[in-house]
Amino acid sequence: PLGTIVAVLIVAFVSAKTGVASDTKYRELKDRTKKEQCKAYRDGKVTVIDVDDVVVGDHVLLQSGDKIPADGVLVEKAKAANEKANPEIRTFTGRVASGDQFISSAEAKERIVSMFHPLCTEMEGAGIAQAAYLNKVSYVIIRAISDKADNSAVMDYPEFERQAITHSVRLMKELVTLL
Repeated sequence: PLGTIVAVLIVAFVSAKTGVASDTKYRELKDRTKKEQCKAYRDGKVTVIDVDDVVVGDHVLLQSGDKIPADGVLVEKAKAANEKANPEIRTFTGRVASGDQFISSAEAKERIVSMFHPLCTEMEGAGIAQAAYLNKVSYVIIRAISDKADNSAVMDYPEFERQAITHSVRLMKELVTLL
């Protein structure tokens, strides 16, 4: 009994000392590591701040080419869910270019493809991605591609929209079961 008590005390002491040492090393490493920064419009001027210091009211500025990674686990689950729920359509994963223009000309498409090598372009995902990333919330952007900006669409938009809604509902029902 006395030996057991001494052994437990020794283990508890060593564990506590190791935990404190690990915590100290972690804090030192964290302090030495460069923090992620972003440009934000705050108090009437653009300033560079740590992403952890972004507050409500800041307007974070993304620059052309900034990358905001999606949650890899969610990406894989969404891909698997879509392949199961909608086996008749193809599923791709990769870079999505997001901006403030509707891309309808071959020239605009080629410029974006040559600069960023995206699988597609869209106009909404960057805002969602930025808000999720800055708030440390997992996210995945899922797109239904209506055309290739080259006049090769094989169906009119109302029909595409109807099918996209059906596919999206099936996808979300399946994805929820995987989360």
